[in-house]
Amino acid sequence: MVRLRAGVLSGKILLQGFFIGSLLGISAGLLEPYVVILLASPPDLYYTRWAMVHLMAVSGLINGFVMAALTAALVGFWALRAFLTRKEISHQGFFASLLSLFFIFLLKIALSGYVNERFLPGATNLVSLVFNSGFLVAAVLIFRLFHRWFSRRAVRLARAMGIAVAFVAISSISALGFFGNVEPLHRGQSWRSVEPKLSKAPNVILILVDTLRADHLSAYGYERPTSPVFDALAKEGVLFENAYSHASWTIPSIATLFTSVQESIHGMTHVAHALPDESVTLAEILRDSGYTTAFISSNEFVSRQQNYTQGFDYILQTNTLYERLHTRNFQPPYRLYLFKFLTRLPPWVFDFLDRGVNLPLEYLINEAGANRKGLFSPIDPLEGADRVGKADWMYEYARGYLDHMLDQQGYDLRQNKFFLYLHYFDPHDPYRAPARYQKLFDPDYEGEYEEIPPDLWTPTPLDPRRLQNMVAQYDGEIRFFDTYLNELVRFLKARDLYDETLIIITSDHGEAFFEHGNYKHGGTVFDEEVKIPLFMRFPGAIPEGLRISDLAGLIDVTPTILDILGVEISADGREFQGNSLLPVIQGKARRGELYGEVTPFINDTTPEAAAEGTTSLAFFVSLDPNGQKLKLISEYNGGLFGTQDLTLKGNLLFDLSKDRKERENLYERDAALPRVIEERLVGRQQKIWARARLAAPEAVEFDSETLERLKSLGYIK
Repeated sequence: MVRLRAGVLSGKILLQGFFIGSLLGISAGLLEPYVVILLASPPDLYYTRWAMVHLMAVSGLINGFVMAALTAALVGFWALRAFLTRKEISHQGFFASLLSLFFIFLLKIALSGYVNERFLPGATNLVSLVFNSGFLVAAVLIFRLFHRWFSRRAVRLARAMGIAVAFVAISSISALGFFGNVEPLHRGQSWRSVEPKLSKAPNVILILVDTLRADHLSAYGYERPTSPVFDALAKEGVLFENAYSHASWTIPSIATLFTSVQESIHGMTHVAHALPDESVTLAEILRDSGYTTAFISSNEFVSRQQNYTQGFDYILQTNTLYERLHTRNFQPPYRLYLFKFLTRLPPWVFDFLDRGVNLPLEYLINEAGANRKGLFSPIDPLEGADRVGKADWMYEYARGYLDHMLDQQGYDLRQNKFFLYLHYFDPHDPYRAPARYQKLFDPDYEGEYEEIPPDLWTPTPLDPRRLQNMVAQYDGEIRFFDTYLNELVRFLKARDLYDETLIIITSDHGEAFFEHGNYKHGGTVFDEEVKIPLFMRFPGAIPEGLRISDLAGLIDVTPTILDILGVEISADGREFQGNSLLPVIQGKARRGELYGEVTPFINDTTPEAAAEGTTSLAFFVSLDPNGQKLKLISEYNGGLFGTQDLTLKGNLLFDLSKDRKERENLYERDAALPRVIEERLVGRQQKIWARARLAAPEAVEFDSETLERLKSLGYIK
């Protein structure tokens, strides 16, 4: 009777087969980028560290199971052989066979595993089978040599496997060091040279934090520690305590920031508008002066499509990146099938492996780190697109770009200056900070999270406890941004850029939490929607620890930057409606008035709706030397771009020095005071509207994916 040692038919030998197959798979994963990607011209995909982890995991699992199946077949073959020859089979001899298979297939990876892809891309199954059959014939001979060699050195087998494991593990970890955290999309960027007179001018980093209201920063008196890094920075430069956006939503605010003209002039009154080409932007002015300009935005409506990128040399929109990540992670694993001897396998084989191995692992090992309901649950593409625009990703892309530029041969601090615009989407809804930030300011909450505030147009009061938690999530998003602001500061210091760079931090608007019966932004011009932070730092030009109570606006940022840099403002017919804040910083001027205007959201994306603008809002803030701060809000019928058709619907007047929450309307109380403020508002409007309008913005037509994103954010129904 034939006796087989227990180890041969036990699960142990199958586990050994799985283990060896996994080592093979990981080896294939390591070779994939080098053989297929890096040798391709041009490379079709760039692998990041997370993508490599995913790749090796997929390859290791697939090939581990394949080798385990081969091991089971090998056990059957040896059992049949033992039955026919009446010889005992040793575990040692069987393990030698497994090791022989390991080295055979390792040779296949190195020599022929990618031949079908690189040299026989159009080959038929017959040609591929002939080629691989030839390799198998050679492999049989090699197997015999390996098997005899291993059988004679049985004592060393375990040690050999230990060395193999250590080698693969060390190689895997070491190889990850060659891959970055993010894809280097900045490849190919090079420097301009600035005008000689700007050799001592600073670099410029303009950081815009979308939807950040000033009163939720601890530097502005907020009770929660939402911004320790920003607070520390505020002591190194100037903090404007009464800074305003001129509109309460992104599209008009960014246009005003870049062009220093009001909404009635640039005409960006709708989400489907594109900035007119004739507008002169900050980036264009700096580029014409020799600055190298870069634009990184995580808000897909501050993008090339809306023409906000004119004047920028390098443009990165993070909302376009998730599909690249998905494509990179969802690599069809046919390249990783070590035992594939045919060029084409039946589609159901790929489908089974993709759904059974690749997709679950993409959900588990997901470099986007998107929030999901369960460990292996699918990732919503909209959530994935949102996640790759968060502060940590923004930092990685900014650092990657600056590293690339600064490490170029011939870089000269005096000749090569950069303007970097960073548009962060935190803390815009949906409020999806990482878990520890989500719970940071409300750790005891156990109810349902309100990631997206209720409908802007038909708002309903939330349960107070849920509203409290929603605000805590918003604050957590601010703290998350603040954490990565610290990383950016540390990087600038490490690269000796910190004191060579003008740093500006601001926002495009605030966020409402039902203070006046609405949520989100874009519907009103109360302070929660238009009062924003504004900070500037540059040693030498800006004193440390300065807090200014004078009124300042986004419209003033572009003239201020150009003034600090020494770039002429009035050349080439550039007629700004904002003014430099540098004289205010230097104590040479006071700023006691501020005007803003906005066309509220139109809940439609059609070109016809974009041309309408049926209602408008304007506000005027007056700050007198005695500290009285008055704010007049006027509502009109008609659109701002056609101001001749405006008719006044009503006014609100608040004394913000006594009524910071804008609860008590003084307009009907004292006729004299409202009349004076109203005359000043109208006088400012007439002066602003006297400037020639830019060409009417062209309407942008959105694709279905962007429309879905707009719906998810509540911009349209």
